[in-house]
Amino acid sequence: MTNQYENHIPPEGINTSKESPFQELIILIGGIALFIAVIIACLHFLILSIAPHIPYEYESSIADYVVDHITDDNPSTSDTAKQTYLQTLADELSAHMEHPSDMPIKVHYSNKDTVNAFATLGGHVFMYKGLIDKLPNENALSMVLAHEIAHVAHRHPIISMGQGLTLAIAVSAISMVSSDEIASSVMGFVNLNSMHFSREQEHQSDESGLQAVAKKYGHTQGADALFKVFMEVEEERGDSGYEFLSTHPLSNKRLNNIASWSNEHNWPTVGQITTLPSVITAP
Repeated sequence: MTNQYENHIPPEGINTSKESPFQELIILIGGIALFIAVIIACLHFLILSIAPHIPYEYESSIADYVVDHITDDNPSTSDTAKQTYLQTLADELSAHMEHPSDMPIKVHYSNKDTVNAFATLGGHVFMYKGLIDKLPNENALSMVLAHEIAHVAHRHPIISMGQGLTLAIAVSAISMVSSDEIASSVMGFVNLNSMHFSREQEHQSDESGLQAVAKKYGHTQGADALFKVFMEVEEERGDSGYEFLSTHPLSNKRLNNIASWSNEHNWPTVGQITTLPSVITAP
């Protein structure tokens, strides 16, 4: 018996997708984007989990790069006296905050009119003349310093750098830039004159700072003057741009928190206001 084979003509469209090529492309791109998003989210969680546990000595070594690009190499005698006063005040506040001795705070004074103050890697805290000139008393100044010290204590700068690293890697993954460009993006982020903290981190530092003020002066009166100054500056800011306000999210709630925390922790809200010493108010 002979087998008969026939060459059947396949039905039309058997190798043609029912979906349009454009739809398939959109699905493919969406799948790739979702995959990248999941990888970045996992990386973000991993970096933020590791960052607070990075040895402080390593963080300090990174800080050397930052500080070299920010500090004034030739401060005046007046600036040196002001920095000495600010360092002494910071040391007192650190003691009240039981700040770890192996995480020293190093205060730097700048005579620039920039309305700013910030903490960065390695316990470096920068205070600008522009902000200090707007503060009505030492209590408010202590609130600024204690707030920045709290950022260091809670390891916010290194966490912030971790967030910057995640962002740099995300941009790299999307734009396919080189590893050198990733490193450049990270160092560019670190070299900013301030770290960018979340509202939750600002909230945490506000409360820790207020506690230090309450311990130092025996009350919290005067600390709220800091936030009143911020609100006044925000109103008059316009397009001039005050750096402190761009890096420290401001809202009425931060001012209201002063009263809430004082009540919650039974911190007296009335007491003697300490004036700023002449060493800090002198031109």
